[in-house]
Amino acid sequence: MSTNGVFPPESPEAGNHFVVSWGSSGGHALTIVGYNDYVHCYDLNDDNIYENVDLNGDSIIQLSECEIGAFKVVNSYGIGWGDLGYIYVPYKLMGEGLQVNNRAYKCNVIDDFQPSITTNITAEYPCRERINVLIGFAYDAISNIPIDTTDYKIFNRQGGPHNLRGAYSGSIDFSLEIPQEYVEDSPGKIFLCIGESDTGDTIEGIINRWSITDYRWNEVFEISCIYDSIYIINNDTTVLSINYDLIPHHDDKIDSNLLLYSDMVSRFEPTVSNNATLTVGNISVDMYESTINVEDGSTIVIQDNATFHAKREYKLFCVNT
Repeated sequence: MSTNGVFPPESPEAGNHFVVSWGSSGGHALTIVGYNDYVHCYDLNDDNIYENVDLNGDSIIQLSECEIGAFKVVNSYGIGWGDLGYIYVPYKLMGEGLQVNNRAYKCNVIDDFQPSITTNITAEYPCRERINVLIGFAYDAISNIPIDTTDYKIFNRQGGPHNLRGAYSGSIDFSLEIPQEYVEDSPGKIFLCIGESDTGDTIEGIINRWSITDYRWNEVFEISCIYDSIYIINNDTTVLSINYDLIPHHDDKIDSNLLLYSDMVSRFEPTVSNNATLTVGNISVDMYESTINVEDGSTIVIQDNATFHAKREYKLFCVNT
């Protein structure tokens, strides 16, 4: 285990803890969440003055010569550890190597990354360690439960007893990439599943808004869940869904007989060709500024209780090819 100390009274963050020295074995990862260049950590030359000084006279202040300054890190043990879950790691220690394999990780932003489909969530919840967020899919819109789900570690009961926004109250907006295998399987319905563990029924949360955004075909198209301001079910799983079973379009012509048996979404210009018959069952079709073309010799059959809804397509912006 590491050896911990306390910042002296004259230091910023006085009374809070910092790591004086690493342990010799064990340990696990911590996350850097901030820093303070002025906290008093060591008096290396015993002059009762805390400052970063050139102790070896090489005109360079090395990390090993830093008496002040530290990174603020958070552990995964909850607010009962350290200072409400936090502790400081002096810059000096970073120059001495890390406790386990001298290893640190960083997240790189990929500037030209373009997801296929994302799910966008606005939600409020005061205790991150009590909920998990999953995204699922089904092949068609008549399914009431997903055939597969994916969890996201950052929202899998992580973060301790803190608000979803960390140190801030209120709602948070975040987006998650829908797994590529779901996209390749042409999802007919996307599910949002938020599970809560709160046996005492003491915590309330709300899903303010949920949508999916499709970035394919050189545009950005968003479709929202028909429900909003949904309270998270206590000690259970709240499940929302968005129908997104697309009628074949672009080069994927309908060139053999096809029955639409569950609610569909029509975008662009689906085309019935090759003497095929497109049968629209007793379903609902949301037409987003879309036209269904029927070539000569082909047929469209619309059953009595089929319903077509004219929808305004919500394009956020176009993507350059």
